[in-house]
Amino acid sequence: MGLVFCYFGIRILITGPAKPVPIVGQSKLLGGYTSTLFMTLTNPATFASVFGMYAGWGVKIPKDEYLSAALLAAAIFIGTAAWWLAIGATLPFCRNGLSKSAISTINIVSGALIVAVGVAFVVWV
Repeated sequence: MGLVFCYFGIRILITGPAKPVPIVGQSKLLGGYTSTLFMTLTNPATFASVFGMYAGWGVKIPKDEYLSAALLAAAIFIGTAAWWLAIGATLPFCRNGLSKSAISTINIVSGALIVAVGVAFVVWV
């Protein structure tokens, strides 16, 4: 796991800022949204990380408590949706306000932090 973090951190460090994407038509936006939503909802890593967090926190659902399980699933869905809505709402304001040098600095800092987490995983796990 730590080596994967190191790999992605190094990739972020050496990759320059992304080029601006041209604005596309409404049908392409809907298709992109639908495919991204489907990939996010069916991503096994998402389920594993959420279940791992709840197991680590000691959240237990008693046997035959379907309402509790449904409420937990709804809470996870609502929290994830709120997170993505917040990101989607703030991204347009950041896109035009950041220079290439600011984006490069963000890439360097975030890449270095991800590499540091990867190294910590390798050393301590």
